[in-house]
Amino acid sequence: MSKPIEKHSIEIEPLYQRASCIIENARTAAYRQINEALVRRNWLIGQLIVEEERKGNERADYGVALIKMLSKRLTEAYGKGFTKTNLYSFAKFYEFFPEIFHSVSGKSQGSYFHGLIIALSFKNLMLMHANGMCMKH
Repeated sequence: MSKPIEKHSIEIEPLYQRASCIIENARTAAYRQINEALVRRNWLIGQLIVEEERKGNERADYGVALIKMLSKRLTEAYGKGFTKTNLYSFAKFYEFFPEIFHSVSGKSQGSYFHGLIIALSFKNLMLMHANGMCMKH
């Protein structure tokens, strides 16, 4: 018969550390993907707003009413995050970076977008590092 293994005779720490590192790396990758998706979403919504304003009336009140109605509908359907202030920010984001997701040739400007995501995610990554979370690759 085999002898029962005593709890104290197994060194679990190295296994735990490697498993923790895998979990933390997966979380970091997931956060990065979520950040990229949200940036793309915000830019695309900003693009829709700007293009709609351009084809609509040039009057300022048209843009104000458009943002107000869109904010109301999106908030009802999707919850927080689509305030008038945010929608104005999305439009400004698109206006400031009109070529983030496409160039004249229609190809993605991946390196530029990747650099932007790194800048946007830098604070979160630094907080993770400061808290001692594993970020080995």
